[in-house]
Amino acid sequence: MGSSNARIKRQHRAKWRRWIRDLEDPIQDLVISRKLYEDLGEIVKANAAARVPADFHVWLAKNYAVSIAVGVRRLLDEDADSLSVARLLTDIRAHNKSITRRSHRHWMRRAPVEVSDAHFDELAGSGSAFLPKHEPAADLSRLKKAGAATIDMVNKRIAHMDIDGRTRRRRLPRFKDTYAAIDEIEAVYLKYRALLTGKSSDSLLPVWVYDWTSIFEHPWKLTGGTGE
Repeated sequence: MGSSNARIKRQHRAKWRRWIRDLEDPIQDLVISRKLYEDLGEIVKANAAARVPADFHVWLAKNYAVSIAVGVRRLLDEDADSLSVARLLTDIRAHNKSITRRSHRHWMRRAPVEVSDAHFDELAGSGSAFLPKHEPAADLSRLKKAGAATIDMVNKRIAHMDIDGRTRRRRLPRFKDTYAAIDEIEAVYLKYRALLTGKSSDSLLPVWVYDWTSIFEHPWKLTGGTGE
């Protein structure tokens, strides 16, 4: 019986580690998109001549808003067939005892045991032998609250249109609403990545080894010749 339970716990952890791996890119895409859009905003803000005509900026803002909103909606999808942060937390909540202090020591086996244990205490609660059920439950609740306005917008304004126009007359979520959801998704993801792999980080934002904004130092539209 004991060996069977241990095998089941290993299977749970192996599945969640695959999910963690597959979820990283879509979450990081949201973090990077936000950074690029904000950097571009600072460039335009500093250059009045780049603001008019505004057609390109309006088009870009609309598409950006839809892209990050749909990204948030996808990562918080609770459908049983979906791969999402919400589904990850739901599954961990159902099998919380599969994340153990012992398994965390294994992921951090290159570190002293006291370091590994302190890390587990920080993530799962002091002195616990396994992840308490209330941790994924609280994290899931936090994600739902943070993403509620964005999910509602995607469901009723982007993916569908109501026939009487009631949702079209409601205030759209602002960027700060969707950004709050992205922040929570990133933070929760990093917490469970650390629990399941021992890999710690404060952010998924990469460090550029070049200046990506350098493309704006050259004219995009050539007035003569074809250029190279």
